[in-house]
Amino acid sequence: MGSILLIAAGCKKNNGSPAYPLNIYGKWYLLKDSSWYGSAVPPGATVYNGQAGDYINFNPGGQYYINESGLKDTLSYSIINDTTMSMAGFLPGGIVTYTKPHNPYKLIMLTSSSVDPEGQYFYRKVWLAR
Repeated sequence: MGSILLIAAGCKKNNGSPAYPLNIYGKWYLLKDSSWYGSAVPPGATVYNGQAGDYINFNPGGQYYINESGLKDTLSYSIINDTTMSMAGFLPGGIVTYTKPHNPYKLIMLTSSSVDPEGQYFYRKVWLAR
């Protein structure tokens, strides 16, 4: 499946850049990866339930490593603000919104949607946990 990204926040500003009280770095386990696609709403759908060994691991340098259904990849991400990020490989366009988890920052949901120039609709929702 495609790539995923995570960001946990409760953002404060630190000299103009985000500073997170609990970092997102490290391993997050994939609980579920759902995607919808097509030229009509509701379009076709796929749901992948995470298995043992599925994870996303974020490093401080703006890269994340994913292992989903035995497929591994390394992609990049960057924080836009405290609820939005850009991540390569998540969906066309790469803009992802995320819920701010409550302490102890153990569960997060990522979502993104886009429409390509041909009118194809894409939507993806991913659940991750520590």
